[in-house]
Amino acid sequence: MPKSFYKLSLLILFFIIYENCQGQEYLVFDKPGLVKRVRFYPNDNLVFRANDSRTFIKDRIVDFNDNTILFENTLAINVDSIQYIRVKSNTTFSKFRSVISSVMITGGAGYLIIDSFNNGINNSDILDQKSVNASAILVLAGFIIKPWKHRKHKIGNNKRLYIIDMDKGLDL
Repeated sequence: MPKSFYKLSLLILFFIIYENCQGQEYLVFDKPGLVKRVRFYPNDNLVFRANDSRTFIKDRIVDFNDNTILFENTLAINVDSIQYIRVKSNTTFSKFRSVISSVMITGGAGYLIIDSFNNGINNSDILDQKSVNASAILVLAGFIIKPWKHRKHKIGNNKRLYIIDMDKGLDL
């Protein structure tokens, strides 16, 4: 093969890669304190509450236009109209807490099932009050810990939400 074929192939490959790198837009949520920036890309799920709503909406981001976010089911919402955002914590402690809550729920239910099975084999009462209390406490504690993995943030003051377009720069 001649060298010009390799040069042409390399040039075509460069243009294909360059075309895929254009138009990188993403939604950014900046939190105060430690430098923490959460990025949301198209096809990510976003849990938010708009100004006129009392409930949180979870929807998949499809695309970004100027200062609006296009969603799969909610259509389009302006970034400025989002009042609250719910972000999943990704710290080591939150991951540990999530694992512990799952272990507590599974362990409490499993303990009750195994104790009931053993009592059935030994021809005694299937549900023992002590085992029911112990498993109920474990399951309840697991369910109490579980919702702490998501945190609600009010947009404003030093918590900001904006769209970054790598072609244009920063849109505030």
